[in-house]
Amino acid sequence: MLTVQKTINVSGVSSVDVEGKATPFVYFNAQIQADGKRSVNYAIQNEELYKNNKRLSKLIEQTLRMQ
Repeated sequence: MLTVQKTINVSGVSSVDVEGKATPFVYFNAQIQADGKRSVNYAIQNEELYKNNKRLSKLIEQTLRMQ
């Protein structure tokens, strides 16, 4: 038997300009199931930039959780 589930996947990257170049510091991935259950994961690419931009990262994570 095959059970099929509909999901929506969203991914994104948070980046900031460092010396005129967009530098990624966090990668996000969210999965939303048809029943509304969701999961959000993230991977920190640059710890220093993450700490300096933690407010931005948390805002993006919260936005993904609300979708």
